[in-house]
Amino acid sequence: MSDDRDDKPWRARIEPLESEPRDLAAALAEIDVLLEIRAHREWVVEGLRAHVANVEGLLGEARERVDGLEGHTANLEDRLAQLERHAANLEGDRAGLEADRTELRAALAESERHVESLRLALEETRRHAAVVAKRLAQAEAQRAQGAAGAAGEPARLVPDEDVIRRQIDECREAHDEVGYYGAAEPGIDGQWRDLIWPAIERADFRSVLELAPGHGRNTAKLLEHAREIHLVDVNKSCIKACRKRFGDGTPSCRLHYHVNDGRSLAGIADASITFVYSWDAMVHFDKRVVREYVREFARVLAPGGTGFVHHSNFGTVSSSERWLENPSWRSNMTRELFADYCEEAGLEVVEQRLLDWFLEDLDCISTFRKPAR
Repeated sequence: MSDDRDDKPWRARIEPLESEPRDLAAALAEIDVLLEIRAHREWVVEGLRAHVANVEGLLGEARERVDGLEGHTANLEDRLAQLERHAANLEGDRAGLEADRTELRAALAESERHVESLRLALEETRRHAAVVAKRLAQAEAQRAQGAAGAAGEPARLVPDEDVIRRQIDECREAHDEVGYYGAAEPGIDGQWRDLIWPAIERADFRSVLELAPGHGRNTAKLLEHAREIHLVDVNKSCIKACRKRFGDGTPSCRLHYHVNDGRSLAGIADASITFVYSWDAMVHFDKRVVREYVREFARVLAPGGTGFVHHSNFGTVSSSERWLENPSWRSNMTRELFADYCEEAGLEVVEQRLLDWFLEDLDCISTFRKPAR
């Protein structure tokens, strides 16, 4: 059912049918053409039906693929949600591990500080033992000499003045060495951060008096805040060490050096100090010596000036003046005595905090002020 004419072959064959047939032969020819056209139409229709069927099959396959893709997409979305939950869990685990690591670091740092404290305590105990042994030998020799010269005489009470002088000499001798200060230096960072600075950060640092600076581990911290510092120590070796370490001070802080008699502040002018400071030194001072110094604090402090003193509280356990025989060389001072001495000298106690230092409530931190006029 093809036509060898290229230009609209079927149109050329249909056009003769639009007019009346001339004769029977023409009518039969027209019928043949019509039959052939119908057959061709049916062929075309069948071809279209087959094509539609193929298209419908392809559409069915496409629908199946779309359904499969939608199912796959849903699976991927579920998987993505699972991965996001897993990522959130991992982030939570990471945060927990970071918190654990921070806690472990803090615990390690605390352990290191504790080990350092124990090391310092061991060194201090060794020094204590050596000094105590020396003092016991001297006392035994004096006792033997006194027994030989004054047999049968009644025992006499030792005057306070003699106790003060002896304690000053003992304290000077016990701390006139380099090893202790080098061993104590590493501990000041943690002490300053946790105990000292929170208590003194609002002090007036224009003119500071630091009593018993040793080799300057506290001075190095005070230099960052003060405009001038008077360093007062009974040991010439300590003043020499501080002068060598700090010189005249910094461009923002002037240093003044004083060697005193162990009980007074004779080189300091009246009402010239805005802040009195002493850390890890007066814990060894006999209560009588502390009383002398508190009176001096009241003299040298300017009206409104404040003080920060770290002293012993071991006097609640023992009132003996034999401080070298006590734990960590703590003296017979107490929190209550310090408050009494302040009141007696006209100073006001602002706060007192008991401190565990190798033993529970072994020490006390006292802050005080001189009333403003």
